[in-house]
This record gives sequence, structure tokens and C-alpha cells, in this order.
Amino acid sequence: MQKYLIIAAAAFLAAPATAQESGVTFELMGAEVQETTGAELGLGYRISSGGFNLDAAIGAFVYQGKGDDGYRYEASIDRCRDLSNGQFARDEFCDATEVAGYGRIEASYSFGQFEVGAGYRFSEDAQNPYGTATYEFGNGAGVKLNAGEDYLALGVVFRR
Repeated sequence: MQKYLIIAAAAFLAAPATAQESGVTFELMGAEVQETTGAELGLGYRISSGGFNLDAAIGAFVYQGKGDDGYRYEASIDRCRDLSNGQFARDEFCDATEVAGYGRIEASYSFGQFEVGAGYRFSEDAQNPYGTATYEFGNGAGVKLNAGEDYLALGVVFRR
């Protein structure tokens, strides 16, 4: 995978400098990483030249973790319960929301409103190469799909 990213970076650098554009990218994606479902919020920077694009971004993967084994949320009564004594507990004891940081780099090529490419997502727990495809609506907004082994994300992207 690294070989493909190096080839894409070389092609990007060989493109005409007069057509270079750059800008900020924001993504909001629903994702499944290593069998954990959550949401990705990403902020990145893009450099484009001659149809070739190079993106680098950082972000947060927000998901429902395992939480403390001593408490359980019971949806039928909308309450948190202390499993050691059966009593109701404060809701924050049942909130197991976790956040994991990630970084990613992508190389892609644009065909009008469509864009296809490859990327590499890395975090403390996982490294995932993936393919990416985007359809842009023309106003800086678009729909994006990232798919690879143990990684799938679908959402919206905004570029300025």
C-alpha cells in the first residue's frame, strides 16, 4: 500500500504547478472500525493539481465503549442500574462513550464530480488501508465512501 501512496505523491508532484489548489476539508462519517461502530469527525488539508489530490487529516472516532461492568443501562425503563445491589444509579455511570484519535492520508484523482483513490488510516489500535470514492455536488459538499478490510465509512465531506 505504501508503494501506491508514493507513486500517487510522485504523480501529484509532477502535475503542472499552475493548476494547484489547496483547502480545508471537514468530514462527518458513520464508520465501522475493527467491528466497532461509531462516528468519525475529521479535519484535514487538501492539495490538488491537475486532477490529482493529496489529503492529510486528523480526527476523532466516537463510539460506545464497553463501560464499567458494574452498571447497565436498561432501555425498557430508561434508567441506569447498579448491578451490585440492583438499585438505580446516576446515568453517567452507564455512559460508556469513548473517543479515539486517528490520522489518515489519501491520494485520489478527480473525474468531474467523481473522485476515486486510496488511503491509509492509522490509530493507536488499528492501521487500515482502504479505497475511497466521493461524489461532489458542486458547492463544496459531497458524499464519501471509504472501504477496506476491517474499515467502512460513509458520510458527508465539505471542502473550502
